[in-house]
Amino acid sequence: MSIKALNFFLFLLLASTAFGQDVRSTGLRWTVSGLNDLRSAKSDLYSCVFETNGTRSISWKQKNGLYITTLNITSVEGTWSDFKANGSIIYNITVEGQSGSLTFEKDDSGMKITIDLSQPSGTRLRHRYSVVNITAI
Repeated sequence: MSIKALNFFLFLLLASTAFGQDVRSTGLRWTVSGLNDLRSAKSDLYSCVFETNGTRSISWKQKNGLYITTLNITSVEGTWSDFKANGSIIYNITVEGQSGSLTFEKDDSGMKITIDLSQPSGTRLRHRYSVVNITAI
């Protein structure tokens, strides 16, 4: 069984308690197991957690919660009220004076989160994260 297939089946098993939760109004914890750098096309194992809590902010917890970044939501595009169906939602965000977007989506290949964020250097942080678990918080 491929790693993608295993991650997808783990997601289905572990996320069953979050199914039916509305992304825009329910606090959700999105557990990540891997990262794909969209600029370099390199993939690696990576662990972090994104916590969405409505339409005000998103917490990005890295290094087992030792490093927490608050992503302030400026607007939200789309709705996603049923995790049993494929869908997506885009949060337009700011963090420390930089702007960008965070897209949460589910399709036939599984769950993923994509960040596209401007950087002080003028480059963009563009990563896609593989989600293995979602729980209500």
